[in-house]
Amino acid sequence: MNRSRSTGRRRGVALLALVVIVGLLGIGSAVLMSGSNRLADETNVLLRDAWNRTLLASGEAWAREHAGEVREDKPLELQTEALGIPEGRMVLKRQDDTTLRLQASCAHRNRTHSMHRMCVPTRQGRFSDP
Repeated sequence: MNRSRSTGRRRGVALLALVVIVGLLGIGSAVLMSGSNRLADETNVLLRDAWNRTLLASGEAWAREHAGEVREDKPLELQTEALGIPEGRMVLKRQDDTTLRLQASCAHRNRTHSMHRMCVPTRQGRFSDP
């Protein structure tokens, strides 16, 4: 009888240790999952920002050569399919005689992000920030 009692206690202690270890593993994985979700969100924001900067740079390059085609009364939307940016849009609008507004937007994971930049062509055909 004594022998079965000590065997039962050992099994009980082993079972309790197993439950504690499983609980600690669960808590550790929950902490790691929240950290990885945060990193994934930050990565998505950086990806959308990079795509928008690509769109703005592409729009500036196009506008450098074709600034005269952008009219004040009608915004001009550039084709962006060749860049491979999901739902990418690039719109140029003339603000006044010397200033163009470049508006870029893209979508990723059901979120749309946009950036804009004001540019002024210089004599050399390049843009400078106003």
